[in-house]
Amino acid sequence: MADALTLHGHPKIFRESQGETIQVRLRRQMQEDALEPLDNSGTSAAPIETFSPEVLEESIQFLRLQAQDRLHLVLSYLRDKYAYCFWCGVQYEDDETMEQQCPGPDEDSHD
Repeated sequence: MADALTLHGHPKIFRESQGETIQVRLRRQMQEDALEPLDNSGTSAAPIETFSPEVLEESIQFLRLQAQDRLHLVLSYLRDKYAYCFWCGVQYEDDETMEQQCPGPDEDSHD
């Protein structure tokens, strides 16, 4: 197995390290191979994201909701924006098709 991965461009994955399990070696290799965003000069740079006060406030309000209310909002958003029914596991072509084929917006309708 080590030879097969070495042939496919992964020679460091199975380098000999005394006392290390394969999981430890793979985790270390994943950390070494992790991609980092580049800035305009081609050097690694951490992304800086800024959010408007309105977006931050809306996020805070969303997180203060009970889990069931958050779930309801997310599922409603998926239905309204993408014509996707979580309970059916189907993204419909449009709202009209979803109305015809989906039994309803909640879990109880799908029994």
